[in-house]
Amino acid sequence: MQTAHQGSDKSSLVERVQARRDELKLNLGESDVTPSTRNDIEAALAAVSTMLTGDLANLPNTVKGDLSRWLEIHRHLGLKAGAHPVAAVVAEQPKTGDAAIKADAPAPSSVTVTVPQPQPKIEDTSPQTT
Repeated sequence: MQTAHQGSDKSSLVERVQARRDELKLNLGESDVTPSTRNDIEAALAAVSTMLTGDLANLPNTVKGDLSRWLEIHRHLGLKAGAHPVAAVVAEQPKTGDAAIKADAPAPSSVTVTVPQPQPKIEDTSPQTT
């Protein structure tokens, strides 16, 4: 199963955004959504609704960039605990030969991400010659 944010070469950006928007709307209807997640989903839906207006077949590049960022930012929003977006894609892959991926393997429980820290700006204090 492929989720909307992963898309394919054949699906347009607008189609992927609309599919993800529909997934989030379905998540709102589920009874086990926490208030925090509900607020996040509602905010994401409000943000994307302003971008999906006008001529969707001829979007300006700035709007395309905004839609792409929206998909990336909200790709995990509404996923259940223990759900792993790659697991659904891996489950669809044919399991043959030594290179077969074990689809029922548990998803990693934690991921460590290292974010580079911005370097302090060094001002030029050398004497100026004119």
